[in-house]
Amino acid sequence: MTVIGKLWGYPAQRQTIIILAAAAASDLKIDIPHFEFGVTNRTPEFLEKFPLGKIPAFEDATVCTLASESRLLGRDARERALVDQWVHFVEYEIAAFNLEIRALHGGSLGPHSKEVRLQ
Repeated sequence: MTVIGKLWGYPAQRQTIIILAAAAASDLKIDIPHFEFGVTNRTPEFLEKFPLGKIPAFEDATVCTLASESRLLGRDARERALVDQWVHFVEYEIAAFNLEIRALHGGSLGPHSKEVRLQ
């Protein structure tokens, strides 16, 4: 399998996982170089490619862009639309509820949560 580029970001980051899953489903391989937030994204080399220093970011031989805008997958408009459809399905129908589950588990949401008073 040929490597199509580098994805700068954390392997455990939600957006990175979604991108790598879509790439795996399309039989594409993407390298994930070592990344240390606050260090790697502040180097002059990184900022030259990605001026805002945000991740995930995709880089190949010709393109450096935020991964969400890279159009990595799909050979035509129909395939790109299908990939976009499934990525957004995961993002809004599955991952979106992660915050509520974490809040319930952490005790900050639900019938037994402590009341927060704003001053």
